[in-house]
Amino acid sequence: MTTDNIKEIIAQGEGNSVEFKRSFTSDLGREMCAFANSSGGKILLGVSDSREIVGISDTNRIRSQIQSIARSVEPPVGIEIECIDSIMCISVPSQTKKPYSFRGKFYVREGANSQRLSRDELGEFYFREGILHFDAAICQRFDLDLDLDQDQWSMFKNRAKIPSYMKP
Repeated sequence: MTTDNIKEIIAQGEGNSVEFKRSFTSDLGREMCAFANSSGGKILLGVSDSREIVGISDTNRIRSQIQSIARSVEPPVGIEIECIDSIMCISVPSQTKKPYSFRGKFYVREGANSQRLSRDELGEFYFREGILHFDAAICQRFDLDLDLDQDQWSMFKNRAKIPSYMKP
């Protein structure tokens, strides 16, 4: 990435795939988690919310802390860190082991914000990502004696070539 690329990203502002952080903070895990559960993104350290470049020192300690936070996301998130001038860019590519959580909470990117998923939203997320399928979900209200029609069972049993000694 070049200085011009960074300036262009900053000019466009925060959004679905870009987050600005003035300095290193411990909530980077939440942002990484949100990008991992979405379609990826970039976190620019050393840029304020008002798009001002304040800069950040590129130190081994900060890089190590960022890597440690990425590993604390469950499952760990693969990231890339590079420094362009005084801005540290953390790239979170699209991930494959969704859903990701940070400190036991699940986040997604919505516009320029990382939002925590509610219990119901998490369930929808599982279905939307193809992790759970409706036909694999247990129907708690099903009653074998009340809901299985014997004529339908017999017809199914014949078509499926199920032995007659097998009962529903």
